Formats: sequence, structure tokens, C-alpha cells
Amino acid sequence: MKIRDERKQWVLSPVITGVVTLMIASACGKAPSASSEVPVDYERTQREVMTIDLSAKCPEKDVYLQDFADIRYVPLETDSRCVMNYPGGISIRDGYIIVKDGMGRQVLVYDSDGRYISKVSSHGAGPHEYQILANSPVDFDNMLIYVEDVSGFKVYDFDGYWVRFIPKPDYATASQLYLYDSDRLLAHYEASKSYIADSLKGNYYFIDLKTGARTLAGIQIDDPASNSRVRIEGAHAIASSIPVAPMLKTGGRVVVSDYVTPEVYEGSPSGLDVIMDRHGNGKGVNDGRFLSSVAYLTDRYVVIRAIRTVGEEEVGKDDISEIRSLIYDRKEGKMFEGGILNRDMDVTASNLLAEGWGHDLPENTFIDIISVEGLQRLNDKGRLHGKLKEIADTISDDANPVLMIATIRE
Repeated sequence: MKIRDERKQWVLSPVITGVVTLMIASACGKAPSASSEVPVDYERTQREVMTIDLSAKCPEKDVYLQDFADIRYVPLETDSRCVMNYPGGISIRDGYIIVKDGMGRQVLVYDSDGRYISKVSSHGAGPHEYQILANSPVDFDNMLIYVEDVSGFKVYDFDGYWVRFIPKPDYATASQLYLYDSDRLLAHYEASKSYIADSLKGNYYFIDLKTGARTLAGIQIDDPASNSRVRIEGAHAIASSIPVAPMLKTGGRVVVSDYVTPEVYEGSPSGLDVIMDRHGNGKGVNDGRFLSSVAYLTDRYVVIRAIRTVGEEEVGKDDISEIRSLIYDRKEGKMFEGGILNRDMDVTASNLLAEGWGHDLPENTFIDIISVEGLQRLNDKGRLHGKLKEIADTISDDANPVLMIATIRE
């Protein structure tokens, strides 16, 4: 793998590597250790809070990206240097598209047109390598990628060169991780993983980028829920996963909408601001729970996924009894239930736009990751149109995915 020394010289290592009624309330070296909690300023953050009643009824309606956004399709270049297994989090800014390929244990760097530039690909057991690629938040200002490994964070630059190591106080691994500001990461730890480290006293922590020390982020969760569920049946463990996640990043700001807390928070230089109150979130429903999370937060639309789960005894059989996609139109001041669809793809309501969880997107941006297999299947059925059909007609079977990037028009 490649490493960079402290004098910034480049060297080569010998080791290879809804509402549904929604209304605006008008008021308007040394191992680190966890430290004290950072409080949330509730008095300041309660201004201009959106209030949502998850049990209310609303009209059904689908909206189409073409009606309010400009769409760009970006086929990600494919050659022997950048074969992708399964793309996860996408980070976009400053002319870069950075793709986490967790199964491929690599982070790929492309330009804005999808041309391959470089990658972080240093899987191994060496001092400048990582054993796992759990998370890979991106610092665009300093052109750094933080790879969360078992023992800490391995930091690389955009050219894939080793920069430094940040230790962790234990082996706990975040389920989601974002760069919060120039000094800190914000991490979410699933409730089911909290047993890994006795030092974990909550689900959300700030992580110091210099020392690795963890500080409670001030989000109080009395009865946390996990999106992973396991039921033991005889000698077998039956697992399932609820399709919600608590964090996304848009316009440089981290948004936290935990499955069970009423509040939705948005990061700011002064702290986590409460921007939304979800009535009924996390409450029990017939021995199950009503879990919701913000999938997109834009100036025009707020998209919420709300899921009713069944009781624990039913896990592995049918752990979800209902999935709702709730959309609040901030321009019209109305809430409805439906999907945000793409006219270039004839799909049903079950093929809704991918959620924004896990991505780091520019402000007012929607994204979809379209596999070549899915693209060709739709093309064979005559269900593609426009530029997307042109791409499907010529793309090779072994190509990397195509990104759909939609930016809301002013």
C-alpha cells in the first residue's frame, strides 16, 4: 500500500495492499476514553419545529423528479482498477464522487462524470492497513477518508496514501458515522451492539479526530431500538433487519432521526438543533413498534419512512406489518403518502427512490444507485426511457452501477 510521510513526500510501502399531517409550529498514542456529555440547547432549538403525527391519515400522491429537479445519470467507470462489488455510502462534493464498497473492502474516488481517479484499498493486517471497512466518512476540506477499523480509524488521502491512525477506546463499531465538523465525527451505535463495550452509555457519540475520545452527543434515548432483530428457535437464530437508519448528511449538515425518539436533530456549529417532532414515533403497536426516520431533508420535500413492526415473537416470519412513505411538500404546506419517482423508469410503488441514509450529499439532492442487472432487466421489459435507456442499450454486463443524481431547481 501507499503511505505518506510527515513531510508530505510520496513513498511506496513494501507491503502491498405523517403528518401524515405535518404543520410548522410558529415560534418559529494513548488509548482514549469516553468523556462527559455535550448538552443540547433545547430552548434555542425549539424554534420553527415541524410537528408530525404519524398516526394521522393523508392523501395518496406520487411526485416525479422531472417536475422539480434536474437529473443527471453518471455511469461509474469500470476497468481492472475499479471493479466494484457492492456500492454503499456515496459522498459527493467539489467535483468528486466517492463510493464506499464495503464488500470489496475499498473506497473508490471518481470525478463528477464518473471517471475513475484513485482508491483506498489497503485491506490486510499491516500497521497501515485495515482488517474491516466498517465506515468511511469523508473530509472534503482536507481531502481525507477515515476508515473505521476494529482498533481505530485509519486515515488516507484521496490518492489512497496512508496519513495517520486514530485509536479507539474499545472495539465497538459504529453502525453509522459522519464527519460532523472539522474536529469531530458523529457516530451511532445500534442498541444490539452496545454490549460490546461497557464504556458505551448511549447510542450517539462525538469522536475527537485528534485523540479518538468519545463524548456523548446529548441525544437521550430511554428505550433504544435496533434495526436488527434476532429470534432463537431451537438451535437456530433467525435474524431480520428493519429498513430504517437514523442518520444522513445533506449540505454538510448531519441529520439525526432516531427510530424511537420524537425529535429530529440537525447539526450546526453550536450543537444539535431540534427541527422536527414526530408524534407516536417508537411507540408500541400491538406488541410491535412504530419506527420512523427521515430519508431526505430538502428545501422542497421532507421524506419520511414509517414502519410498523410486529412483536418479537414474530421476528423472522413477518417482522414488518406496514411501510409508509410520507412526503411533506414545504412549498405547498401539504403532507401526502406516496413516492418520489423517476419518469425515465416505469416502476411500481415498491420501487421507490433509494433513501438518503448512509450518503453524504449536496444540499437539495436525491440519489439512486442503479445496478446494471436492474437496468438491463427494466430495459428488456421496455420500461426505460430517455437518457437512461440510451445508457442501458450500450452498457456492458459487468459494468459498475449508474448513479442517478437529481438536484432541485431553484
